[in-house]
Amino acid sequence: MESKVADLLKAFKSEMQALSCRSESDQIMWPFIQSTEVAIENHSPGAVLSWFRRQDSEKKVFWADRERNLEIAGVNFAHKIQGDSLDELNAAINLISRVTGTPGTPGYLGGICFNTEEPFDDLWIDYHRFTFVLPMFELRTCNSGFLWLRVNTFIRDRSELESAVGNVEREFSKLNFEPSDTPLAFSFSLASRTDEPIKEKWVTLIEAATHEIKSGGDLKKIVLARKTQFDLVQSGGRVSPIDLLVYFAESDTSGFTYYIQLSEKDAFFGKSPERLYKRTGDGIFCEALAGTTRIGRSAEEELLLKNELFLSDKDSMEHSFVVNFVQDVLSRLCTDFKSSQLRDIKRHFNVQHLLQQFSGTLRPELTDYDIITSFSPTPAVGGVPTVMALNRIDDAEAFRRGWYAGAFGMLSQEETEFCVSLRCALYKDHALHVFTGVGIVADSDPVCEWEEMENKMSHFIQYSLCN
Repeated sequence: MESKVADLLKAFKSEMQALSCRSESDQIMWPFIQSTEVAIENHSPGAVLSWFRRQDSEKKVFWADRERNLEIAGVNFAHKIQGDSLDELNAAINLISRVTGTPGTPGYLGGICFNTEEPFDDLWIDYHRFTFVLPMFELRTCNSGFLWLRVNTFIRDRSELESAVGNVEREFSKLNFEPSDTPLAFSFSLASRTDEPIKEKWVTLIEAATHEIKSGGDLKKIVLARKTQFDLVQSGGRVSPIDLLVYFAESDTSGFTYYIQLSEKDAFFGKSPERLYKRTGDGIFCEALAGTTRIGRSAEEELLLKNELFLSDKDSMEHSFVVNFVQDVLSRLCTDFKSSQLRDIKRHFNVQHLLQQFSGTLRPELTDYDIITSFSPTPAVGGVPTVMALNRIDDAEAFRRGWYAGAFGMLSQEETEFCVSLRCALYKDHALHVFTGVGIVADSDPVCEWEEMENKMSHFIQYSLCN
């Protein structure tokens, strides 16, 4: 690998030199992304995450799609865009689309909060309503079976060319390319659990919600959430939330894996089962995922629970709300669309969900801003009708969701994919804040819904037991 790494830096400097020699009359659209990459080798499972863990940087980002066709580990940021309003989000997406317009240009990675109208608290202040980053250094895999190492720079104008080379050389020297067979060593365990709300308060909230739904008013469904805080017990060295990311990625390969670290003291990460949407050119793929039961302890029990989920009126109602929502959005965004004929089951960690998939052709004038603001938040994380459910959530929940139940993914002109930010946690100041939610309809039982949240959070508990 050492020779390939040297080749990459040499190629990058050569391309930057060629760029600086181009005449000022050349039609370079500033700002401009210069990207250089080399193929490293056939990769072993876990190679990208293993490299990611070894990097001593406080700025990191990771993304892996659900099929594991694409896996990206980013270290340091060549460019970061943050904002707090929908106008700023629109401007950011337009900029990203323009600077990633050349085929092969890397995409930006990042996320968007659950509700841009919701006030933020100190827990989320550094993340803003949205943050997108262009990694300075990427190690990634794709369908070719090779590892690709990439250097990216974001150059605002010609005057930054020389300083960009120096900055990359300086940060490149800090990267760790030494091979490592060191097994995952947990750096902390979870303790001192605090739930918000506590179980007694939760029962009261669910009873109030089901009473309103049964009263025959406009509210049909609401998704209520819980924030569980674990204080971290350090077992040596520096606390690293990347250990949790690796644990999730290795223990279950069925979902999207995402991670963003903006400083040494915080990180937001998760393992989501749910795609918000994927766009390739003018093609769009999305899904309705809702309704939940646990997995079985045996093959026989698994089949029984799966059949019960298919036949459950309560779960079918939850799922139908999302199906109707997706169909309504696609009818506005697409010239044509279709759905899978039958519902399926999506298994994820210790739970399974009802799933129906959709695909369509987008209207040519639409952007990713139009798509994401049409889909997020879905009834799977908000409720029906949306505005009323969001108002009820704001009244009922004593904490701010921030990026929980928002969207996280990769954004570029050529291709975009977002998952819904579920099964997630925020690490901040030596505490882990874990977020879980459930859909409430007329027949919801408070105790059963609490148990469902425990099942959804079980991978965090299992990590604690490993320690």
